Amino acid sequence: MQYNPIKALLAVLLLSSCGGTENSEKADNIIAERKPLELIDKGIKSFPLDFETDFQGIKDPSIFQENGKEYLTFYNQPNHSIYLYGYDSAKLYQKITLSEQGPNGVPRHISKYFIHRMDSIFIDLITVNMYLVNGNAEIIDKLTLRENKSVTFDGATTFKNNTLNVSVINNYLLNKTNKPFLRAYINWEVDSITSEFIQPESFINPFEEIQTLRNTKGKTIRPLEKHFVADDQYIYTTTPISDSIYVFEDNEIVKSIYAGIPSITIADYKSYMPLMERIVSSNGGSGSITNVIELNQPPYFTNLFLSPNHKYLYRLLSHGTKPKLNPYNNKEYPVITAASLLVLDLSTEEITSIELPVNELKIGVPISAGIFASNTGLHIQVKGQENENEIQFRVFGVK
Repeated sequence: MQYNPIKALLAVLLLSSCGGTENSEKADNIIAERKPLELIDKGIKSFPLDFETDFQGIKDPSIFQENGKEYLTFYNQPNHSIYLYGYDSAKLYQKITLSEQGPNGVPRHISKYFIHRMDSIFIDLITVNMYLVNGNAEIIDKLTLRENKSVTFDGATTFKNNTLNVSVINNYLLNKTNKPFLRAYINWEVDSITSEFIQPESFINPFEEIQTLRNTKGKTIRPLEKHFVADDQYIYTTTPISDSIYVFEDNEIVKSIYAGIPSITIADYKSYMPLMERIVSSNGGSGSITNVIELNQPPYFTNLFLSPNHKYLYRLLSHGTKPKLNPYNNKEYPVITAASLLVLDLSTEEITSIELPVNELKIGVPISAGIFASNTGLHIQVKGQENENEIQFRVFGVK
């Protein structure tokens, strides 16, 4: 556990400088009332499912907050529906079933969706097209991005003044003379990107060496993953191989915050980037792309989450993997040997961590799908649940 006593010390100095025994006593009380940051296991949180929903196939669970209330939302691809549950009650609040045909038709191949309000849901397809639908699954508007760029929604996406803040994901090209940007503002009224911001070299070190490795002849290596979340003032970003959180304000980096475990050495780019390799094969007019699967992987971070009240940042850290045999196809795959959950208090910059029971949770590499953060804590889908009529999450949060 690590503490950042700077703010407490400043409070002491400020109060003491004003003079008087009363102020000194107030300063002592501030320190006495501050409790160490502690993560605890808060047990299981379950949500009932209808007969159309398989708990193993839920896509991108997340928390949407409106009028001070939290709602769990996820997309169910088989019935092309977006679900909303009251978080506290764990009861279904609304089911939005999208059409595939007709004037309100939305293609089934949804990449991501972003709920701005209950009556304003942005849907991103695996193309340059986006849809805006209301709570009745009626299309309000469509967007076809003029620029030939792939963008998507993430934890830092917002919609203000008819402008979407999105993540740029088509920075796969190598040997580019211009430096790529990682985020963009899309003006919804003109179907166009108005500006781009945050370049990788501003917080990824060593960016040039990573690009050189990606340019290795005969290899296809994906970009280093970037994790983004945002509150009303800042954008927070990091990578799987960084033990720091980088804070941006007005598109400029303002500081970095340590968010790692000193006793665990995170993989460097030389050991991590080979995990991003893809094998491209061609056979006449057809071809295939497969990811290289390394069975023994080094430690790295897999996810970044922000609580809806913007108090805490959560990070998942895989301590490493080992091979395990799949009895159904007789092939080996990597499983996590151990994992930790870190929490960063954004007001004090204190961090702490807890080791997770990996054999009881669905935690994968390089990223885990069934995880979301509420104001209660981080929710991780339970492994091996027997009740098919609900979905179960194990909750880990601040005491």
